[in-house]
Amino acid sequence: MKKFVRIDPQSGRFLDIDPKKLARDAKSLGDFVRKNIDPANDALGIYTQLLPLCDKVAKQHQNRSIPLDDLPLRYPFREGLFPSGMAPLYSEFSATITGTPLDVVSIVDVNGVPCAEVEFED
Repeated sequence: MKKFVRIDPQSGRFLDIDPKKLARDAKSLGDFVRKNIDPANDALGIYTQLLPLCDKVAKQHQNRSIPLDDLPLRYPFREGLFPSGMAPLYSEFSATITGTPLDVVSIVDVNGVPCAEVEFED
């Protein structure tokens, strides 16, 4: 279903996000971490920095984006330090939770607020 979501005029990111997609992305990333990363061998702090956020949003329906600066483990991701197979899951999760548009959107004014019509999961 399509919904109008608010756009942050400074960053161009969505302020409102699809809670179902976010929960699905968080669950996939959390499941990967638990299956493939040994908590005793977690030099990057994935279990302490990223997994709590994944668990939080997988259990709740969060519909507000977080600022890019609040996203954990940005440096290890950018430097390619994640274990094999984790980067695509992290990328999808981070794009969703930060409200990063993956397609070109048309911004319209709705009662003085910049918005875009985007697809949400039913």
